[in-house]
Amino acid sequence: MKKSYSIYKMCRIAIMAAILVAVKEALAWLPNGELVTSIVCVGTLVFGWEMLLSTIIFSLIEIMLYGFGMWTVVYFYIWEILVIAVMLFKPIFKRNRILYTILMGVYGLLFGFFSAVPQLFIGGPKMAITWWMAGITFDLMHCAWNLVFGFLSFPVLLKIFEKSNVIVDRIDSAV
Repeated sequence: MKKSYSIYKMCRIAIMAAILVAVKEALAWLPNGELVTSIVCVGTLVFGWEMLLSTIIFSLIEIMLYGFGMWTVVYFYIWEILVIAVMLFKPIFKRNRILYTILMGVYGLLFGFFSAVPQLFIGGPKMAITWWMAGITFDLMHCAWNLVFGFLSFPVLLKIFEKSNVIVDRIDSAV
């Protein structure tokens, strides 16, 4: 009989969400520099679809901290797109640090594009394109930071998360 989510897995989902918030807040001073993307990617490689729940909880906590705005709408699909992209190409990314790093950079570039989607519904294509183009320098910074952080953090995060996964699996099988 297959178990549903165990207490340990639910705790891991909550802890991953808390880590995302803590890391985002710790690097808030750095223009478009963040480890959230890297943690979501590596977390997805190791924990799979559980990261969807972690990103939703992360988004809810961000709303509690900063209030509701247009960015909150974006947060509820932008991280989920990343989880889905990583899950689609999981076997490739887990074996290839360079391709993983490239995904991180491309995602940084596309962050502004994805953020412009609500503007499409508010003011049409011209508003969405203007919104995206106005933030392209931030997307370039986001790309650069994601490349650096992604390349440097990948092996460390992978090792930590895989070890955590083994521990939780052992506890689950013992219970």
